[in-house]
Amino acid sequence: MIDITHIIRHDFMEVHDLGASMEFIKETIRLLKERLFIQVPDDAFPIWHDNEDNETNFSVPVYDVEFVLHNGFWQIESYYHYRQLVMHTGDYFHLRRMTFDIARALGRDEAWYAAEYYTWNGGACEKAESTFGQWYEQAEKDYGKPIPEFNQQAIMALRDEPVTDYEDIYHDSFEDCRIYFDRLQSKIPDYTLLGLYRTPDNRLRCKKDNCLYLIDEHTLAADPALP
Repeated sequence: MIDITHIIRHDFMEVHDLGASMEFIKETIRLLKERLFIQVPDDAFPIWHDNEDNETNFSVPVYDVEFVLHNGFWQIESYYHYRQLVMHTGDYFHLRRMTFDIARALGRDEAWYAAEYYTWNGGACEKAESTFGQWYEQAEKDYGKPIPEFNQQAIMALRDEPVTDYEDIYHDSFEDCRIYFDRLQSKIPDYTLLGLYRTPDNRLRCKKDNCLYLIDEHTLAADPALP
């Protein structure tokens, strides 16, 4: 099976400088902890550096993903098979919502999804110093045509179950996710909605009075999260 990679852009271009890379990673971890309200010590975000490949990465709890630093972008590995991108329960697309939350926390409004052979397994992500432009140029060349926009409604309209008609690479502007997020937030003014990703018990993470709450997406019933 082929795994999925999630690509999110950033502005850091000094992967060659380990000290600068570590500072950028620590600031990224701070943003994720603050904006996703992940209340754990910093060492719960373990950081690794491979001297031979000059690759630096770290893991994110709650979302269970690994960030790999490149010049101008994050290569994010969730270790799901690529086809799970289009698997859904009603209008809930797990991997899409997860990526939306992370991009939003990092102040970004778009992302790319790609099968592994466009990223670390034959693509430009094989080198830590690769830039976003280099990755995109090679990915589009290997794909052979412009990278399509992820269309959730079109995928939901397909009759095949499971879905078999999908592309191996997508861009996602998250426009409908942002609209839905704002609509939900307006319905729970006493809480700060943290994202659209559902916890294992199928609830959304919210914050109130500096405490974590879990809210049913449909009934909007809220309960404090267990310690």
